[in-house]
Amino acid sequence: MDCNENKSKYPTRARHETLKERLLLKNIKQLKLKYFGHVVRHNNLEKLCLEGAVEGRRGRGRPRRRWTQDTSDWLGFSVREASIHSCARQRRFPISCVGGYVLQGSP
Repeated sequence: MDCNENKSKYPTRARHETLKERLLLKNIKQLKLKYFGHVVRHNNLEKLCLEGAVEGRRGRGRPRRRWTQDTSDWLGFSVREASIHSCARQRRFPISCVGGYVLQGSP
Protein backbone atom coordinates (compact mmCIF):
# COMPACT_ATOMS: atom_id res chain seq x y z
CA MET A 1 0.00 0.00 0.00
CA ASP A 2 1.32 3.45 -0.88
CA CYS A 3 1.91 6.15 1.74
CA ASN A 4 -0.51 8.48 -0.03
CA GLU A 5 -3.36 5.98 0.01
CA ASN A 6 -3.52 5.59 3.77
CA LYS A 7 -2.49 9.23 4.46
CA SER A 8 0.43 8.41 6.72
CA LYS A 9 4.14 9.03 6.64
CA TYR A 10 5.14 5.39 6.58
CA PRO A 11 4.17 2.59 4.21
CA THR A 12 2.33 -0.33 5.73
CA ARG A 13 4.21 -3.58 5.95
CA ALA A 14 2.98 -7.13 6.05
CA ARG A 15 3.40 -8.66 9.47
CA HIS A 16 5.64 -11.66 9.92
CA GLU A 17 2.74 -13.79 11.17
CA THR A 18 0.62 -13.11 8.09
CA LEU A 19 3.50 -14.02 5.80
CA LYS A 20 4.01 -17.30 7.67
CA GLU A 21 0.28 -18.05 7.40
CA ARG A 22 0.33 -17.51 3.64
CA LEU A 23 3.30 -19.83 3.20
CA LEU A 24 1.74 -22.45 5.44
CA LEU A 25 -1.55 -22.37 3.53
CA LYS A 26 0.29 -22.65 0.23
CA ASN A 27 2.16 -25.73 1.50
CA ILE A 28 -1.06 -27.31 2.78
CA LYS A 29 -2.74 -26.76 -0.60
CA GLN A 30 0.17 -28.36 -2.43
CA LEU A 31 0.22 -31.39 -0.13
CA LYS A 32 -3.55 -31.88 -0.39
CA LEU A 33 -3.42 -31.72 -4.20
CA LYS A 34 -0.54 -34.20 -4.30
CA TYR A 35 -2.42 -36.57 -2.00
CA PHE A 36 -5.52 -36.25 -4.18
CA GLY A 37 -3.48 -37.33 -7.20
CA HIS A 38 -2.11 -40.27 -5.24
CA VAL A 39 -5.55 -41.45 -4.08
CA VAL A 40 -7.22 -41.11 -7.49
CA ARG A 41 -4.69 -43.46 -9.10
CA HIS A 42 -5.70 -46.39 -6.87
CA ASN A 43 -8.87 -48.40 -6.38
CA ASN A 44 -9.09 -48.79 -2.63
CA LEU A 45 -11.01 -47.72 0.45
CA GLU A 46 -9.42 -44.25 0.48
CA LYS A 47 -10.78 -43.52 -2.98
CA LEU A 48 -14.26 -44.74 -2.03
CA CYS A 49 -14.26 -42.50 1.04
CA LEU A 50 -12.97 -39.53 -0.94
CA GLU A 51 -15.67 -39.88 -3.59
CA GLY A 52 -18.38 -40.28 -0.97
CA ALA A 53 -19.42 -43.79 -1.98
CA VAL A 54 -19.64 -45.06 1.61
CA GLU A 55 -23.00 -46.56 2.55
CA GLY A 56 -24.98 -45.51 5.58
CA ARG A 57 -26.77 -42.51 6.98
CA ARG A 58 -25.11 -39.22 7.68
CA GLY A 59 -25.36 -37.51 11.03
CA ARG A 60 -27.76 -34.75 11.97
CA GLY A 61 -26.96 -31.09 11.71
CA ARG A 62 -25.05 -28.99 9.27
CA PRO A 63 -22.91 -31.04 6.88
CA ARG A 64 -19.18 -30.64 7.43
CA ARG A 65 -17.02 -29.07 4.78
CA ARG A 66 -15.74 -31.92 2.67
CA TRP A 67 -12.17 -32.42 1.56
CA THR A 68 -13.23 -32.42 -2.09
CA GLN A 69 -14.91 -29.03 -1.67
CA ASP A 70 -11.56 -27.46 -0.76
CA THR A 71 -9.91 -29.07 -3.75
CA SER A 72 -12.60 -27.94 -6.18
CA ASP A 73 -12.49 -24.39 -4.79
CA TRP A 74 -8.73 -24.19 -5.28
CA LEU A 75 -8.87 -25.59 -8.81
CA GLY A 76 -11.92 -23.56 -9.83
CA PHE A 77 -14.03 -26.49 -11.06
CA SER A 78 -15.50 -29.77 -9.91
CA VAL A 79 -13.13 -32.49 -8.72
CA ARG A 80 -15.22 -35.17 -10.41
CA GLU A 81 -14.35 -34.03 -13.92
CA ALA A 82 -12.68 -36.69 -16.05
CA SER A 83 -9.77 -34.43 -17.04
CA ILE A 84 -8.52 -34.21 -13.47
CA HIS A 85 -8.75 -37.96 -12.97
CA SER A 86 -6.89 -38.70 -16.20
CA CYS A 87 -4.27 -36.11 -15.30
CA ALA A 88 -3.78 -37.75 -11.89
CA ARG A 89 -3.57 -41.23 -13.39
CA GLN A 90 -0.77 -40.09 -15.69
CA ARG A 91 1.10 -38.63 -12.68
CA ARG A 92 0.98 -35.10 -14.05
CA PHE A 93 -1.45 -33.83 -11.44
CA PRO A 94 0.91 -32.08 -9.00
CA ILE A 95 2.90 -30.54 -11.85
CA SER A 96 -0.02 -29.29 -13.92
CA CYS A 97 -1.99 -27.91 -10.95
CA VAL A 98 0.54 -25.46 -9.58
CA GLY A 99 -0.85 -22.67 -7.47
CA GLY A 100 -4.42 -23.92 -7.65
CA TYR A 101 -4.75 -23.49 -11.42
CA VAL A 102 -4.62 -26.11 -14.13
CA LEU A 103 -2.01 -25.15 -16.70
CA GLN A 104 -2.62 -25.39 -20.44
CA GLY A 105 -0.60 -28.56 -20.99
CA SER A 106 -3.01 -30.78 -19.06
CA PRO A 107 -5.76 -32.79 -20.84
